[in-house]
Amino acid sequence: MKLKNSVNQKLNQPLIWMAFSIIAGWGASTLMLAQPSFAQADSLRIQPGASPRRIQPGASAAAGDYEVKEEKLQRCVVNATDNKKNCTDVVSGYGQIVSYGTDLYTQGNMAAAETIFRQLITSFPKEPTPYLRLGIILERQGRGEDAIAEYRKAIEINPKHAVARNSLGVALAKQGQLPEAIEQWNEALKINAEYPDALTNLGLAFLQQGNKDEGVANLRKARELFIKRKEFPKAKQVEQILQQVDSRAT
Repeated sequence: MKLKNSVNQKLNQPLIWMAFSIIAGWGASTLMLAQPSFAQADSLRIQPGASPRRIQPGASAAAGDYEVKEEKLQRCVVNATDNKKNCTDVVSGYGQIVSYGTDLYTQGNMAAAETIFRQLITSFPKEPTPYLRLGIILERQGRGEDAIAEYRKAIEINPKHAVARNSLGVALAKQGQLPEAIEQWNEALKINAEYPDALTNLGLAFLQQGNKDEGVANLRKARELFIKRKEFPKAKQVEQILQQVDSRAT
């Protein structure tokens, strides 16, 4: 009883205690829900005509500068003299446009990245990736309900999209909907039993519910998988959580 009460006193608080910010290629803060980065989202469907060279966007690009036309991304500027819009091709091919939008997001240009992914959804409505990445952008901006809607659309297109289900679980948990979040993490693990991010989240959820044994078991498995994948920063974060649980049990 002492053990359960000790764990519950800290864990039965709003998910802020264990609310991870988005784990992404630009780094992760301590103690966070294992949410996917853009790089983890899924493999890109590179079109045959896509350029193999990765073009980095300029930091000064504004949201309104970009237009997706079929399988080309254009940057358009209105000429101040004649008020005509001049557009030049930036990248070509679905995969290259996704990469370009991802780079904008990584640079912190949320508005331009959001514009590109919204236009990609219009041009490629049956691709789950733009919905997923738009959801990540919206969640980073604190627009949780909007992010949930985008994650659900990605899952509607591909019900076996484990990363989208993990993302949806994180967003639901942040909204206080932990049982629904657990359902999504369990579904993600049915799709991929060795998905360490979903295992981490499920382990934290069990701890939140006072189920120390199940929580620790999932976290230990997640730690092993992160080490196996050489994702050592994430493995260290999980190890820190396990150490905190052990220290509260004494």
